[in-house]
Amino acid sequence: EGVMQQLQVLTKSHSLVTIEFLPGANPSVQEAIERQLVANTYKVSDQWINDARLISYFTGADACNQLSTINVVFGDHILLKDAGAALVDVGQRKMICVDLRWEAIQPISDSFTVAAHLLNPNGELVAQYDSVPLGGFAPTSSWVPATLVHDRFGLVLPKDLSSGKYTLTIV
Repeated sequence: EGVMQQLQVLTKSHSLVTIEFLPGANPSVQEAIERQLVANTYKVSDQWINDARLISYFTGADACNQLSTINVVFGDHILLKDAGAALVDVGQRKMICVDLRWEAIQPISDSFTVAAHLLNPNGELVAQYDSVPLGGFAPTSSWVPATLVHDRFGLVLPKDLSSGKYTLTIV
């Protein structure tokens, strides 16, 4: 419980939080920390350096978490009920915070990956985020029909990205 309270303090006082998991870390504590962060912040990176895992989360901005109802159906099983995206500054970088609110229309037997691709004016991929919803903690095969799943993540933009019209696709 003390760890979760410290985590809440960190996410309220810092715009970017990086967690380092070392070998031998208690898996249940690690999972609890990840679940808390992925449910309340925007995962921006997940990388391994030797035996250590570093995961960074953007804690949000006023522009994030602004959703609009869109009601787009994927196949005949999944409804993307609401969506939102906002361009924000994270330190010296720019990021798009993405919020997606999904709903299973009927039971789903497969586990799908959410893919967010940012395309430049020529249709070329310049940034992407691909993951099972909620940072891997909510596979679509576990979704209960009529229950909302709020997936959020950050799409970090390349430092040298030129200005122009870009397209964000969710597949």
